[in-house]
Amino acid sequence: MIIAHTRNSEGLEHELKKHLLSTALIAASFGRNQDEKVLAKLAGSFHDAGKYQKKFQDYLRKGGKRGSVPHAAFGAVLSWRYSSDASMPLFSVCPQYCAQSGFKFVG
Repeated sequence: MIIAHTRNSEGLEHELKKHLLSTALIAASFGRNQDEKVLAKLAGSFHDAGKYQKKFQDYLRKGGKRGSVPHAAFGAVLSWRYSSDASMPLFSVCPQYCAQSGFKFVG
């Protein structure tokens, strides 16, 4: 199973796919109109996509220094790349954010 987090206080793991889907639905519920709902759902769906990396899964399962395996930039890039309107404010900052995070953006 691909996990989203280390085990919780009850010793349970949280499946990454379920985490992303539930986050997407919760995020969409905060949208004030259809465009915001779609944007929020997309952001929620992609926000932890970098956790699918083998290195990140190893970090979660075996431990390591917090922040040693970046994951956030992957979701930002996915959100930007798969947006139907790359002029939306969230997407206009993605390349800069990714560069600051050390992610090599090709686009």
